[in-house]
Amino acid sequence: MGRRYHVFINALAGTAHEGDVRPNDLAAAFRRVGVDATVVAVDADLLPDSMRAAWRSGIDAIVVGGGDGTTNCAADVAVAENMVLGVLPMGTFNHFAKDLGMPADLDEAVAFLAEAEVTSADVGDVNGMIFVNNASVGVYPEMVANLDEIRQRLGWGKIRAAPVAIA
Repeated sequence: MGRRYHVFINALAGTAHEGDVRPNDLAAAFRRVGVDATVVAVDADLLPDSMRAAWRSGIDAIVVGGGDGTTNCAADVAVAENMVLGVLPMGTFNHFAKDLGMPADLDEAVAFLAEAEVTSADVGDVNGMIFVNNASVGVYPEMVANLDEIRQRLGWGKIRAAPVAIA
């Protein structure tokens, strides 16, 4: 095995919440491309401390599987701790992953991360909070919060919950 990654999946993010991705399957996908990956599902509240603990173990990169909210949370920690951060498109919208040219297919995204060179990405700062692709005010963040609440409470997928959250 070449590189060593610690992968955190936001258990409530898009495809992870819908049960489409299992940690063992994702770890196997990384092994197939020569990466030793520890893959765990984590609550968003625990992500920052979990990332710090994993980084101290001497791994090559932290990878987060989730959407833009998960990515923004992880970017805030990664910038503060000077971590190498990768993303897997497993959220509702995945704007940042799309902006990076990340394949939507998880096996292809895993292969992409296995071969990726470390580069810098632009970040922004709003009131001391780092963000990577957008910061929103108004109706959009309220709609996303409603979407997440509906999905968690009712167990619905994003396609079913989105129209209700928008309304």
